[in-house]
Amino acid sequence: MVPPANWHITLRFLGEVGEVDYDRLLAELSTADLGRPFAIVFNGLGAFPRRRRASVLWAGISTGEEALNRLADRSWSAIDAVGFSPE
Repeated sequence: MVPPANWHITLRFLGEVGEVDYDRLLAELSTADLGRPFAIVFNGLGAFPRRRRASVLWAGISTGEEALNRLADRSWSAIDAVGFSPE
């Protein structure tokens, strides 16, 4: 079971990241304008690869999607500035 402290929303999957790149990415994100805090409302649940043998659970978002998309765009800019390739 994954503890709630480790739950997250994936904005962009980077794969394996070395320590130096990780430090550079954190430094870039710490200075980026990521916007104001916002609320989201979850709507709908699913799992893959199969519901009975799920390794990943997902929850849809019905409120806050626009703010989350803005956060994704801003964080992607910071990620690109460090030099990570798109997925």
